[in-house]
Amino acid sequence: MAFLYKTNTYLCNNPMNSISVSAARDELATLIESVGAGPVEISRHGKAVAVMISPEHHRRLEEAYEEVEDIRSYDEQTADVSPLIPWEDVKRDLGLQ
Repeated sequence: MAFLYKTNTYLCNNPMNSISVSAARDELATLIESVGAGPVEISRHGKAVAVMISPEHHRRLEEAYEEVEDIRSYDEQTADVSPLIPWEDVKRDLGLQ
């Protein structure tokens, strides 16, 4: 699959801190303040069940997702090998000539 371009944006390059659900419940205010430094994984019985991120990190993730979707759509459209309809034929069919 060919892509329109390659991006080197890093959404998070810091190791993720981890905290248990019960500790997160007890320290919610502190936890909310700490997500500015990076995502925090919340685990139950040693298994990750959630991740808290800052609003800025969430915005960057949404933008990256939209960018990937745009690239995927472009790739699909450029892979379409169906024959093109000449503009003159379209205008004639629509009665615009």
